[in-house]
Amino acid sequence: MQFSELPDDVLFEIVSQLPLLEIVRLRQTSKHLRDITLERLVWDRTYRTSSLIRPSGPFPNQSAKDLEDILVNSAKFDAICFSSTTPLAASKRILRKGLGGKSVTSLLLGRWLLVGSSNILRCYDLDAQGDWDEPVVQQITEDRGYKNFQGLTTTNSAGVRAAYLVVCGHQHIRIYELHFPPKPERHFKIILQEPLRAPDNASAVINDDFLHLTFLDNNAGMLINLKTHNRYMTPEPQYPPDLQEMTYAQAIITHTHLLVAYTKMGFGTWIEVIPLPDALQRETLLPVSHTARTPWFANIRLLCATPSNFTLLAMTSENLHAPGFLELHLEEDGSIGVIELPSHHGGSIPTDITGLHLTVGEGSTVNARGIIISRRGVQAIRITSVAEVAKIGVKVEVGGNLLPSGKEVLTFRSVFDGHRGRFIYHDLLYQEEDRRVVILDYA
Repeated sequence: MQFSELPDDVLFEIVSQLPLLEIVRLRQTSKHLRDITLERLVWDRTYRTSSLIRPSGPFPNQSAKDLEDILVNSAKFDAICFSSTTPLAASKRILRKGLGGKSVTSLLLGRWLLVGSSNILRCYDLDAQGDWDEPVVQQITEDRGYKNFQGLTTTNSAGVRAAYLVVCGHQHIRIYELHFPPKPERHFKIILQEPLRAPDNASAVINDDFLHLTFLDNNAGMLINLKTHNRYMTPEPQYPPDLQEMTYAQAIITHTHLLVAYTKMGFGTWIEVIPLPDALQRETLLPVSHTARTPWFANIRLLCATPSNFTLLAMTSENLHAPGFLELHLEEDGSIGVIELPSHHGGSIPTDITGLHLTVGEGSTVNARGIIISRRGVQAIRITSVAEVAKIGVKVEVGGNLLPSGKEVLTFRSVFDGHRGRFIYHDLLYQEEDRRVVILDYA
């Protein structure tokens, strides 16, 4: 009996366990095997078991083609950026329209590019077949608020992806829900407007159905349920007296908790962990369940989490020049156990990192890729859990330089989507009258 003559249920099981590229190659051998490799069941299983960096899923609203494209693009980016040769973008485009003055950019869902300058926000569809550099929609505000905004995306438990825009103006902070593809009658729906005591003083993080705002002038926090629009205030931190001045707050949201780290550089960090409220909770002041004081760390990114463990990337007091990795464990007595994980490097990590864009894969193990910016240039970075049984920690791999030598890139004027392999930056070599944004696709 030939391979293709096996019963379909057996073929489904065998094919779904093959490496990604083998599945794609298999469809070239016969029509029957081609049909098997196009079945959603195959890609559902492949997606669940793949070691490639990918967004959460699979969900019922995703087709076999959707799942295949995500995995293939992820594999292409790794092959291009972590090979022994110089990485070359599959395509390069330049946006020149609507870039007057100092523009700020954000990339949502890997497709929709937001460009804000002064009081105008423009949205471009980078996947459009033609006229991609014409805005599909634009919005005007009166308080010059689009010089400082954040675009945020999240995926709920049903697989519905949503996008939000947090705009810090001179007088107010506004949160908009964005609808894609944009429609003239509804594309920016305001869901919150709050007065600001000072301009440009709030940052936001998002996960699942929750968005958290940190007001940087006083470290106050507000948690918003995006489904119910209920608002909750984080309590005033109870940190030790020596950390009460010159601290700044950073927040992360897991599927179960809000974590806020209050750091005073050179002195220490105070951590407070708050369980996320359920939809019926009406109390507006959230209770703290766990606290800890640690050596100082900053610039935290969530890599993975379970209900009782968080793994973070951070700049730590032990290592100022390369990413550090912390594991936090919530203890039954309300304390937090903190250990610094060893990192195993593949490739030389720059010692003068000035910026990092990171896309984190789904799951309970570390799986992320990103872009690091340093004087050396712009390089891809991949962070994964160590696979060897005898080792613990994380593996850090650094790829080749994505841009020509000497090209200057500012972190706050560049964006990266690691699922799509799309890197966008403002080219600083050109004068204000010839502003340009460069769009590089690596998959």
